[in-house]
Amino acid sequence: MTTTAQHDWLKSENNSIFSTATAGQPESEWSESMAQQIAAQSGILLSEAHWEVIRYVRDYYMERGFVRRSRELSSALNARFREQGGKKYLYRLFHGGPVLKACRLGGVPLPENCVDPSFGTAF
Repeated sequence: MTTTAQHDWLKSENNSIFSTATAGQPESEWSESMAQQIAAQSGILLSEAHWEVIRYVRDYYMERGFVRRSRELSSALNARFREQGGKKYLYRLFHGGPVLKACRLGGVPLPENCVDPSFGTAF
């Protein structure tokens, strides 16, 4: 995964590049059908559990604005979905990083340190 400093473009798992939210602004053309298309390209079949996380991430963004650090959103997700299993539950739903995938599918800007290519990790 590579992103520019402002998260304008994101390279997907199959190396196609698509626009994501830019400069702290949500994707203006976002829709649930768009999220389903992106999920299908990533090999994710969206269930109601996925939608609950995606909607939470969108609501979190709308209430608080751009999240600079992945850890903030990761902690909020972990707290919100603690009863379902917290981080383990979220990583089962979104392999490769719940913050990365939920933000991408939800059309909200990726936090600055969402992907660390030097370690090959994603929140």
